[in-house]
Amino acid sequence: MKKPFAILIFVLTAHFLSTAAIQVESFTLANGLRVILSPADDTRAACVLLYHKTGVKYDPPEMAGVSFLYQNLMLLSTQHLDPYERLMFIERYGGTANLWIGYDNSASYQVVPDSEINNALWIESERIDFLNLTDREINIVKTSFYEMHTRRLIYNIQIGANDFVRSAALAGSVYQTSLYGSLEAIKNYTNPDIRKIYDRFRNPADIILVVGGKFAKAEVKKLIDQHYSILTPRRGGTAEYTPRPVAPENRRYTSIGWLRDNTPQNFVIYGIRAPSRKSPDYLILDCLRYHLTDARISRLEFMLNRMNRLNATIESEYTQYFDNNVLFIKISTPSRAELEKAKYVFESELLALQAAPLASPRVKTVKYLMELDFNKDLASLEKRCLLLAENFHLYDSLKFGALDFQDMYIDRIRKIKPADTWKTSKEFFLKPNLVVLNVYKKKG
Repeated sequence: MKKPFAILIFVLTAHFLSTAAIQVESFTLANGLRVILSPADDTRAACVLLYHKTGVKYDPPEMAGVSFLYQNLMLLSTQHLDPYERLMFIERYGGTANLWIGYDNSASYQVVPDSEINNALWIESERIDFLNLTDREINIVKTSFYEMHTRRLIYNIQIGANDFVRSAALAGSVYQTSLYGSLEAIKNYTNPDIRKIYDRFRNPADIILVVGGKFAKAEVKKLIDQHYSILTPRRGGTAEYTPRPVAPENRRYTSIGWLRDNTPQNFVIYGIRAPSRKSPDYLILDCLRYHLTDARISRLEFMLNRMNRLNATIESEYTQYFDNNVLFIKISTPSRAELEKAKYVFESELLALQAAPLASPRVKTVKYLMELDFNKDLASLEKRCLLLAENFHLYDSLKFGALDFQDMYIDRIRKIKPADTWKTSKEFFLKPNLVVLNVYKKKG
């Protein structure tokens, strides 16, 4: 009786979370910068997010990964702020902040008390037009970046393992190479060439400014005009990019073993080649990921640890790249014998999914959880703002992007049928679509 009751709680929670529609208004400044406003009265905080429609995949081939340096360079000094002072400034008035560079896009955000929204807007605009990129500061970032990532690759086997699986699964696509490209190459990029890359981040036509949370709309519009209408339009903007799917000759089964002394457990990572974010199969594959690995309903947890009495830990990760993706499923066990048995059980589950669709009640339960998690993400200001910008960028239209993304996403979840899980499993769980990395502990 406990299980139906738990499912009922999930359903009711998802229903109540989904009733609050997101308010959205969008307009474009004369310099081409897109603004999205999403006010909410149920909070005393505001989020200012600056989204750049550029990332590592737009780097010149001879400088692959150079954009990733800006994850540190953007925190350096500006005309009015010392290096890293923006973070201390934000912390001083009770806010939080983050900045990241991805393959398809990049973003910087602040979540602050609503009384500090003017400061947040000013700090983000300051970074766009007044970032100081001196030779000394660039050299310091290059050196520290190289040393930090070299240490991570040496001491964190998980990073190297994920990199290997992603590279093998997405061979031939722009996502094959690590975000930072080649660490050795980064040391040799010239500072003038590094500075040129920043123009891609500064072009207003390639920026989406999202303001969400508690604010007075008329006042914020004046502040945006004050801080952002002065940004200078720049020629060229983001380079044109043509999606490159994983070539058919690279879609082959790969299985390899590593023997390592810096891993606490034996583990296997399955990399399952997955489609673009726009593909209907992307969300259906996520439904199957929930079925297999979500801790609340995990089929693998039941089969491995309850039925077969193994001591297995199950983890999953699903990339969110625009053009090609990988579903990672990791299984860890204390002993190698347990790992081999776990692999057999898991691969049997993949075959079962290819043989028949998931039962209708199971699909309904998974969809409830997916909708619940999506609406929980919308309750986070920074995640909501990022989803607004990202969906506008991904779909490149107001109707199907920024303004309607909430209803569109939930509608896509609700339309998943048992037959869809069967069709998607037969396409994506086939052996030639898998990359398998086995990592074993050295004995003694």
